[in-house]
Amino acid sequence: MMIRRLIIAMFACLSLTPLASSADTIDPYLAHIKRLAHFLSWQHKTPSKPFQLCMVATADSAPGLTAERLTIKRFASVAELFENADACAIAYFKAPQIDHSWRSQLERLSRRTLTVGQNRAFLSFGGLIALEPLNQGIKMVVNGNLLKLSDVQLTSQVLEIAEIQ
Repeated sequence: MMIRRLIIAMFACLSLTPLASSADTIDPYLAHIKRLAHFLSWQHKTPSKPFQLCMVATADSAPGLTAERLTIKRFASVAELFENADACAIAYFKAPQIDHSWRSQLERLSRRTLTVGQNRAFLSFGGLIALEPLNQGIKMVVNGNLLKLSDVQLTSQVLEIAEIQ
């Protein structure tokens, strides 16, 4: 029980780390996703490691984000990401990139891939997790209904600190 509380406290502290303030640091949302990758599993087929994080971005975005559990695959457009999504363990969408026109594709993708967006509206478009600014950190909101249908599993430690919607 004590170990469980320590893990919960550690993840809570990590999720409330200050937002980046210098140009050298990576996107705080990507840093949060990197930490989240340690608390993921899949019910059926677990993607090979390192997990591939797919995102719409230029080649020079997300500098410094490397880890033994995560690599980045960048796409020029949302449409291109969806066309190549089979290799993605995690798909990250910045706030203006996704809207209701992508809903059916995003819901299908969310059944096998952890989909993460930058605001609560992302959940209504069919995404699994929304990351929102909170004071000097980031708050995680989970689409509970879609998570029940998804192959993606979040640990109980993540679910205890996340808001379930």
